[in-house]
Amino acid sequence: MESKSILPVFILITLLSSCKLFQKTAKYDFQDGFYEQEIGKLQYKVYVDITDNDLRIHPVFAKDKKTADVNVEAFQTYPPEIEGAGLLATSFEKHSFDIDFLTIPFKFRPEVGHIPAQLNTSINGALFLGYRKDIFDVRYNATPLGTATRSVDHLGFSMGVFSGFGNTWVNEFTAGASVDYEGIIWSNGFAGIIGVNNFTVGITIGVDALTDRYKSSWIYHYKPWAGLAFGLNLN
Repeated sequence: MESKSILPVFILITLLSSCKLFQKTAKYDFQDGFYEQEIGKLQYKVYVDITDNDLRIHPVFAKDKKTADVNVEAFQTYPPEIEGAGLLATSFEKHSFDIDFLTIPFKFRPEVGHIPAQLNTSINGALFLGYRKDIFDVRYNATPLGTATRSVDHLGFSMGVFSGFGNTWVNEFTAGASVDYEGIIWSNGFAGIIGVNNFTVGITIGVDALTDRYKSSWIYHYKPWAGLAFGLNLN
């Protein structure tokens, strides 16, 4: 019987069982917190308080820029719907440390020795650590009823490193192995991730290391590859 790695099954079960948690903490949700607000060419440090579906914008003390001035009424309020043409469009920017779980379903491996270039589709899972920038654009769209409804669009960028495990097919042609089997690989590299609303995709550059006795003869051992990644928010 062919030896099969249980790692892909484990990763799939983990993803499915964790979807509810990930949905609750998704980065594309516009939440209470400190932001850099931009109106036209001006930028302000503000605190956004979301109450009864209204976006209430509070000033921040100039000294520490980490405390909202609760003694001052919100100087801007963006309700879900207003009468007339609408308020000026504005955007809110936030910087943070990013922790993601990445799946890398596609890896492009350049030609190595007698093996042509390949597009591998093995399942891989990796932990991603990086720096993130999120931008929330708030604008009002006119309706035929003479009102305007609020919309919030999200754009996020992340740059960082990843490390994780996956599986790969090992045989006599790729490693001189006496049997054909799915070996466990350790993957490390760099990733750039972009998120548009609730869609997240990234580009990765990495290397793999086979973890068993054929690692020294595996032709892809520490050879660079490029991949397509999808992420799930952990923080």
